[in-house]
Amino acid sequence: MFPKLVLKTLILAVLCIGLYSLCAAQEAGSRDVTENWRAPQDHLLIPPVEICPEIKSTIDAPKKEAPQNDGPQNGKPEIDAPQSAIPKARSGDPVLALTISDLTPRQLHPGEDFTATVRLKNVSTAGIRIPWQPDGEQVTRESSDGSEEKYEVADVNFRIVSGSQGRLPVYLESYGALFAHPQNRDNYKEIQPGHWVNVRFKGTVACGLPECSVEIRPDEHATLTAIWYQRVLVHSIRACNEKHSSLLVRQLDSTPFPVVIQRKEASTGDPAQKKESRQP
Repeated sequence: MFPKLVLKTLILAVLCIGLYSLCAAQEAGSRDVTENWRAPQDHLLIPPVEICPEIKSTIDAPKKEAPQNDGPQNGKPEIDAPQSAIPKARSGDPVLALTISDLTPRQLHPGEDFTATVRLKNVSTAGIRIPWQPDGEQVTRESSDGSEEKYEVADVNFRIVSGSQGRLPVYLESYGALFAHPQNRDNYKEIQPGHWVNVRFKGTVACGLPECSVEIRPDEHATLTAIWYQRVLVHSIRACNEKHSSLLVRQLDSTPFPVVIQRKEASTGDPAQKKESRQP
């Protein structure tokens, strides 16, 4: 009788551990920004010509990364640090894993649209925050003196490799973004360790750069990669000087996702019209 009781207890313990592990790793949320998203406009007022006959505009080179913390340091709050700043981790340890979990359609055609769901999984030991609002106009705001506005944005660029000539990548037209104000925690989604979020973006199988030297070719063994690009953008106007600056928070490449690129079929038109056009 006693051994049977012990065996049942052990089985229940194993089941409980299994259920806990299953619940511990789970989806923390999802967003679809294929259509309903909006980037914020510039709201700062340019000084009148009587005050500033000439406005000097500069664009700072992007800084490589944000402060490596998620809160106060040395007892002082990091007021200017984005709420999603990367938490400290052991050297070489990744904190977020990016994958493409779904693609529609599975067979791509040059010049046509597709949607892709990317998954961000927290593989660190601390919570990580990412922008989570699709409407950027709702999160940006001016400073108290009206001289500066800032917001954090996260979007995805898609990169495809096709053909056998050098296997060079083509950066595609990509759409969709998520926004947050750096000092408003409610604008972010916090991903706990072992959890993940899914975000659906839109793209077009066409070069997204002003000039492309590589052609997208039909290929049964092409690969699609998603690049998560998250940064804080700052716009300021002070003493007739306008400045745009960017602070990179994190940049991630997904593992390559296998895709098939098929040649776009030429439109055949209406067969009845073709037949009629051949008649004398």
